[in-house]
Amino acid sequence: MKTLACLLLTMLGCEVMAQVTTASLRGSVTNSSNETLAGAAVILSHPVTGTSYGVTADGEGRFAIHGIKRSEEHTSELQSQG
Repeated sequence: MKTLACLLLTMLGCEVMAQVTTASLRGSVTNSSNETLAGAAVILSHPVTGTSYGVTADGEGRFAIHGIKRSEEHTSELQSQG
C-alpha cells in the first residue's frame, strides 16, 4: 500500500509541474483601411490585479505578448500617433 501511495504522489507531482499557467497573445494592428500601424503600443490589462503587459508593434504592425497570467478578464488598449 505504501508503494501505491508513493507512486500516486509522484504522478500527481509530475502533473502539477507540467501545468501551463501563462498564455500568449499575438496579432497585428491595422486601421480601418487595413493599413498596418507600425510602432503602435498594445497594452493588455487585468483590472482585478492591476497587472499590465505592454509591447510595441513592429514595422509590419505585428506584436506578441508572452507570460500573460491566465484569466477570463483582460482589457486591451491601442495607442498610435498619426
